[in-house]
Amino acid sequence: MRPDYNGVKYYSPNDWGISVELEEAENIIKGFDSDATITDINVILELFNVQKLLECGTRLKKWSDAEYYQYQRKAKSIKGVLGRFFTRIDDSLFIEHYKNVAIEYIDDFWELFENYKCYRKVSPETFDEFLLLRETPLYRLLSHKEIVRAYDTQLTKELRTSDQTCQILVSKFLEETNSMYYLPPSFAPSEFEAIFQKYIDSDKPNPNILHLIYNAQSTKECPISPKLKLNAKRKYDEFWSTPGKNAVTTQYGIGVGIVDQDELVKYCREGMDFKYSYSKKWLVENLDYPTIMNNFIYIFEMFDKCFRSSLVSVKSQISAIESAFAIEGKKYYNKGNHFNSNAMLSSVQMSAYYHFLKAHDVDMENVFKWFFETYLPEEFNVTGFSFNASSATNYGEKCKNIVSEMDGVLKQYRMYVRDGEIDRELFEMESEHLIIDGMQSLMSNKYAYSNSNEIQYEMYLLFSDQSGLGYIDRTRSKYSTLIELLIKEKCQKSDFKKYQIEKLDWLISRGSIIQNEDNIVTLNYSRIFVLKDLYDHDVLCVQHMQNLSDVLHEMKTNGDLKIENTLFSKPEKEYLNYILNKAEYSNGLDLRNRYAHGTYSRTENEQQHDYIELLKVMVLIITKMNEEFCWIDDRKRGEEV
Repeated sequence: MRPDYNGVKYYSPNDWGISVELEEAENIIKGFDSDATITDINVILELFNVQKLLECGTRLKKWSDAEYYQYQRKAKSIKGVLGRFFTRIDDSLFIEHYKNVAIEYIDDFWELFENYKCYRKVSPETFDEFLLLRETPLYRLLSHKEIVRAYDTQLTKELRTSDQTCQILVSKFLEETNSMYYLPPSFAPSEFEAIFQKYIDSDKPNPNILHLIYNAQSTKECPISPKLKLNAKRKYDEFWSTPGKNAVTTQYGIGVGIVDQDELVKYCREGMDFKYSYSKKWLVENLDYPTIMNNFIYIFEMFDKCFRSSLVSVKSQISAIESAFAIEGKKYYNKGNHFNSNAMLSSVQMSAYYHFLKAHDVDMENVFKWFFETYLPEEFNVTGFSFNASSATNYGEKCKNIVSEMDGVLKQYRMYVRDGEIDRELFEMESEHLIIDGMQSLMSNKYAYSNSNEIQYEMYLLFSDQSGLGYIDRTRSKYSTLIELLIKEKCQKSDFKKYQIEKLDWLISRGSIIQNEDNIVTLNYSRIFVLKDLYDHDVLCVQHMQNLSDVLHEMKTNGDLKIENTLFSKPEKEYLNYILNKAEYSNGLDLRNRYAHGTYSRTENEQQHDYIELLKVMVLIITKMNEEFCWIDDRKRGEEV
């Protein structure tokens, strides 16, 4: 059992408790004697933390410059004391000292062990003995490159058998984390598969780790076979299907119906069940193709008023709690509860509408064909596009057809943007891979994105419930964010605490907050509107904000915004890559590649689900193209007038 030692501890210069630690460090440094002989390992490690505190650049306000410089000079002499102590550590002292280190100082011990090259005096045999201690956490050792190199053979042997190894490999190669681990050179990637499999076969594997393994992308540094991924997936599915599992789950349901009702759209909630219903009479009376496509915008709300897809994942929709507890793999598409529930709703909407239309002799793929081969020529005089609707009766074949036609229309659009026309012979000769990210727009100044850390921080202070600016003594916890508070209350700067006022002053310097002569703080609504739209959607649609062009121009000139001209916005490109392939995201659905390469599920229910997802993607593609051609047409009409 490790000793209790309530000593000074340095965490970071931004730690909230650093003033308390600096007070304690002051008391220690005042009485510090660089010539004293110290035998207690924790006193030594506490001095190391005192040194860090006094050299980190943060100081107590009560210290004069002379006092601060005096403390810093004395702190420099701590290094000699540390050196004398750690250079004496050898085989006879190493394990004893380690056992006596207080828990909060273990990382400091290994940092100094490496800095003073103690591995030169501690033999491999003694280190082997140390590794037999049950309390030895390997991840602490693997954070130190020189220690790992020095004890290559010993650590490799331990990693081959330790129960900690799988978690370490997951953290290093599969999980999105700031942890930095070094593996011993003798520990080969070819050994990882057996270690992962051993973990999968263990009695109580963590489902989060199983999820990371089966969604991981195989790399040279960490090869993961399809068989291993399948085994992890099966174990993961088994965990969630086993009654009595040690997990807390929340279940909710989404229902969609097309029924006899007067209202076009009705919504109700019963507990955790959400129900949407749509007027059967209205939908039957409006089976023309233009209305069918418009229904995805105005009735099913798969797009907003700027024609941004509402199916995408947006950072502001992922709560702080979700971010804190989610275990995200490297190259994961970042999803939260909002995205998951919205994806479920849109899929149920599409499925219900697809089967409704089918019952009324309307095939969605024929609607798509009409858009490319009839609507575009007749409405915009744009010719050359083609889309072949599938005549297959099974969903597998329909999926294969739609992914092929999807590629085709995107390549046709790319050619039209590049050449101003579609040359069919040239189109048939071009065979390069389609990259969604490279799809350029016909529109100019189409999308704006945040381009600085300052604008990100500005939005955080204004709109996040984690900024702490929505709380003042007068209203207490009534409001979650600063924007809510200032919209609903008349506030003076004196209503805020000192630490809040520093942030308010920064927002005033940015121009989003205005302070009048009476010290009342209000919002600069023009700038706030732009920032809130950007915060909510991760992208601005410039052409839909012409009344705020001066604000946008200023923000672009200052480097806060960057403008791009692409068919899809960044959130839409990320969503499409998540659905269609795994080039960007290891947890992607990979629908395009699965059906293009014949690796799709042979289960009809899964094929039907995939087909519904692909229909959603086609609606997204068509709506974005239609926006482009409408914009070009409006410009031509304006020039004619």
